[in-house]
Amino acid sequence: MPYKLLIIAFLTFGFAASEDLNSARAYFQNSKDNQATAEKLQSLTQNQTSAVLKAYNGASFAILAKHQGNPYKKLEFLKKGLGIINSAVLLDADEIEIRYVRFAIEENIPNFVSFTSHIESDKKMLIGNLNSSHSHYKIIKAYLMKSKKISEADKKKIQ
Repeated sequence: MPYKLLIIAFLTFGFAASEDLNSARAYFQNSKDNQATAEKLQSLTQNQTSAVLKAYNGASFAILAKHQGNPYKKLEFLKKGLGIINSAVLLDADEIEIRYVRFAIEENIPNFVSFTSHIESDKKMLIGNLNSSHSHYKIIKAYLMKSKKISEADKKKIQ
């Protein structure tokens, strides 16, 4: 009997984690110009242990920076967000989705802010490791194909 409970708990937790990831992905896609959605992303991913969900949590702070009126607050939110994303990369540097999140955030940081030091390494990692078996493949590929940081030659490699 205890084994059955353990299996049920494991399956329930696995399903909940999968649902959280799917929700985080959807919020991330829709939060760029929507503060309420960015706040939902932050709330959903707060205190998560998964490296991917940590990356989405960092992204929520970086996105919320855009919605701050005070320039000091903008910078604080951006620094915090990038710090969390970078810690997620350290937890799982080979996870393409984490690198995608960091690339998408850094690519959208204004040029006068100098927090874009990972764009080239993330771009190379994404192009070199994008695989159609990844559950988020279509979204990542579509993003890269629209990216201004990806050359036409690299876009041909992705296709």
